[in-house]
Amino acid sequence: MKINDVVSLFEKSYSEHIYNVYIPSLKKEFAFKGTNVGLRKSIAKSIISLNDTDYQITKLGLIKTLCIDNSFSIDSITEIDFISILAQIRNNNVSEPLSLSIKCSKCSGNFNYDLNFNNIIENCNKYVFNNITKIYNKDIKIEFDIKSPKIIDIIKLKKYTDDNNIVSANYDLLKYFLYINDIKINDECVENFSKLDITDKLKLFDNIPDDIIYDNKESLVNTIKDNFSDINNIYDSITCPLCKKNMERVITHDTFFI
Repeated sequence: MKINDVVSLFEKSYSEHIYNVYIPSLKKEFAFKGTNVGLRKSIAKSIISLNDTDYQITKLGLIKTLCIDNSFSIDSITEIDFISILAQIRNNNVSEPLSLSIKCSKCSGNFNYDLNFNNIIENCNKYVFNNITKIYNKDIKIEFDIKSPKIIDIIKLKKYTDDNNIVSANYDLLKYFLYINDIKINDECVENFSKLDITDKLKLFDNIPDDIIYDNKESLVNTIKDNFSDINNIYDSITCPLCKKNMERVITHDTFFI
């Protein structure tokens, strides 16, 4: 499924309600059209049989459809932006609270939790988008330009790992490579690095020594961990009211999509 296919599917199904959506990484507001019940039903029907990649592309297509500002590019948004936009779309179009039914993994008790979209949006707005340079000088000089990855690249990586049966632990490691915006080797830029597809990028990283990538506390992976907050911190922590266990990774942007 392509984003433009989703746009064609949804482009005539929206309300006349107009509101502004703030994009945290761009520090800018963009005008969005409102959704209606018919659009939400169309989305619900369309995603029933979708795989995860097409499900995420459906969300991007919806965002592209609803934004009426021609200066907005879906290719420019980060994962934090993606979460914030979806939360703002829901906040501005659905008045009913979203109550989640959660089963505790420790005591097996069931409880309800009302999702606070204002907190999610505020936490996204507080997220610090670092842009740092990391230099390693060993046999050769390697300089990395590091910044928050784009959501479209994250979706492409997920498709790549699914298609190649790569386990989730390795996906988490590979995701760190998406933070690399540019590379210089001996002060010379790798030509068109940002435009390379995921396969070519991984081939390049396969030839970089392990001690630079992840084998010590000054490694590339640890540098990213130290300078970029865990995406899961965007969501409020949830505690089981029965046994007081802290529930981790319960909420994702799939939880509140329309």
